[in-house]
Amino acid sequence: KIPFRLETNIQLKSAHMLAPRKKLWSTPSCAIQIATQFANLTSNDILYDVGCGDGRVLIQMASETPCQTLIGIEIDAERAMEAKENIAQAMKSGQIPSDTSIKVVCQNALEVDYSD
Repeated sequence: KIPFRLETNIQLKSAHMLAPRKKLWSTPSCAIQIATQFANLTSNDILYDVGCGDGRVLIQMASETPCQTLIGIEIDAERAMEAKENIAQAMKSGQIPSDTSIKVVCQNALEVDYSD
């Protein structure tokens, strides 16, 4: 194995610097399907989706894997609200199992507590 070292002395000035794109692109369903296969999630895992956008990865992972705890992190308040609405609709329609917990937080991913 190759040793891995992460240096974290980068100074960030604003949220605009973290998400400078003018156009937002959502992850295609076929890419999520491949990620789902590689992830090999179990019911004991916690999935974090950093930059969850409209929530499509959370919804598809919740409906296609046994993972019961999913957390989306989105820096943009409008996109976080869109994700919450899409997740609520997917739960209401039965697309997501009732024993699955999905939470979306509107926060800078560099400041989130990942200790779950």
